[in-house]
Amino acid sequence: MQQLETDELLHMALFASQQGRADDSIAPLRTLLEKDPGSTEAHFLIAANYAELGLLDRAVTHYEKTIELAPDMDIARIQFGLLLIAMDRTDEAKVVLLPISGLNRELFLDDFADGLLALIADDQEAAADCMHKGIARNTENAALNDDFNKILAILQQESSGDERSTNEYLLSTYGQKH
Repeated sequence: MQQLETDELLHMALFASQQGRADDSIAPLRTLLEKDPGSTEAHFLIAANYAELGLLDRAVTHYEKTIELAPDMDIARIQFGLLLIAMDRTDEAKVVLLPISGLNRELFLDDFADGLLALIADDQEAAADCMHKGIARNTENAALNDDFNKILAILQQESSGDERSTNEYLLSTYGQKH
């Protein structure tokens, strides 16, 4: 894999990831990061794949690097915030999400950030409102809408007395056993 160009490695990793093969995505990303340690895309993608495989500490490391390299990469902040909330590291999640909260840019990622921050603050009504608004505005990332719809379903269950927590759902999306 050393002979492959960085763009080839990135495309191989993206293809494997899109096929639901996070394990096959890791090797080209690691090679890419050896060649280009400053590749924001590689850090972001490997973080997502590590999270999917349940290697949460590694995911955290690469999300941190992604945000260090590209502080304005809002999707990385949302994904990292979701992971930190799942890990019950809500103080860290607040720090990650606050830069894109309350900006009134009318962007779905801002709505999702506001929703996650409301969730951390235990304001389920505000969280649901923000998440619904984000889903309505999001026409480009169906998978993210699916994740937030599942969170909304759990919030609804919690309000009707079901004991499954939002953190439990989020952890289950990262391959954790309950």
